[in-house]
Amino acid sequence: MDEREAIAAVAGLARIDLGPDERARISAELGGILRHFESIRNLPTEGIPPLVHATAGRDVFRPDDPLPPLPLEALLGNAPERSGEFFAVPKVVEG
Repeated sequence: MDEREAIAAVAGLARIDLGPDERARISAELGGILRHFESIRNLPTEGIPPLVHATAGRDVFRPDDPLPPLPLEALLGNAPERSGEFFAVPKVVEG
């Protein structure tokens, strides 16, 4: 797949319509990005251990301790529509 086909395929997946000027601009930008990756690929990395994380951070998440459930009225209080104990939503699947 050449660059033009790749751009057309990605535009199709994203459901966007690109004109000829936009395709030319994106092609130039993509070429620059790929050249940058190629320069990174050519860096000497022998003896450098692979990273697991980009930063040497610590676990910043709270413990996953179970809490008592919220009251039903607190959960459904801001619902635009409800059906008994449930949120009422429009049907999105035919059939």
